[in-house]
Amino acid sequence: MTRLHLTRLQPQAWWYTNHLLMRVKDDLPAKEQKQIKFLKGSQRRCKKWQLVKGAAEFKQNLIALTSESESNGLLTLKKAKVGDCKLNCEFLGNKIGQQTVYLKNQGTASGKHNFSSYLSLSLENNILYLWQKQGGAIKTLYKVDMFKLEDDKPVSVPEDKRAVLSSELNVRGRFAQNSTTAALYKLKAFKKKRQKAKSVKEEAKEYVPEIQLQDPGDVKAELTVKGSSLTLTVNGQKLCQRQIKEQAAGGVALESGLWPKPAQYR
Repeated sequence: MTRLHLTRLQPQAWWYTNHLLMRVKDDLPAKEQKQIKFLKGSQRRCKKWQLVKGAAEFKQNLIALTSESESNGLLTLKKAKVGDCKLNCEFLGNKIGQQTVYLKNQGTASGKHNFSSYLSLSLENNILYLWQKQGGAIKTLYKVDMFKLEDDKPVSVPEDKRAVLSSELNVRGRFAQNSTTAALYKLKAFKKKRQKAKSVKEEAKEYVPEIQLQDPGDVKAELTVKGSSLTLTVNGQKLCQRQIKEQAAGGVALESGLWPKPAQYR
């Protein structure tokens, strides 16, 4: 029997059980990895889907699709033939990683073959993409950075730098060796804070913080497709309404992946 040092895994509170089991599996010798049994949840819902890669747990209206290590997870809906449709979904989890919904997909997907055509809505590292694939060509129908979409008071890079320097001077003032030095640092901080810095409105580059692994990034999306007409609403905002090339009815698939892996089945 293999002994595992579980503290080395550093499990996080937001992990689903299958995520932890996948990490445990990675630490096992190849001959013992088949002993890991992943949770499936609702058997009734599970039977409607075909698991191609990874592990999937079904909990009420939630599907937790865990990707394989250094790869992706893929789940396809059995006997699905979607034409005109209205998709309501919620991408749950952290900002880092990717989750994709494929609609009207044709062909099969595995580690070696891609869907031949589809419409897809994908959230990748907090950027939402809407793609269409036809005749082997992939077209970006819409793209939006969720940080910029939700940021109603954009801060420029110069403004952020000014705020950081002002805070640093204030900290130095609090830990100064004497009151005179402390007063000088506070004066410098005050002057720095009042210093003019170019804003986003003045065409300065917007400050976008680096995504942290634990940053939550839930996104609600509604995608309506009727013939050649498409409408996309995200978090209650109608973002895209346009004409597209009509596609034949097709399947439904879900994909997940860990950063920095892109959607594998495009």
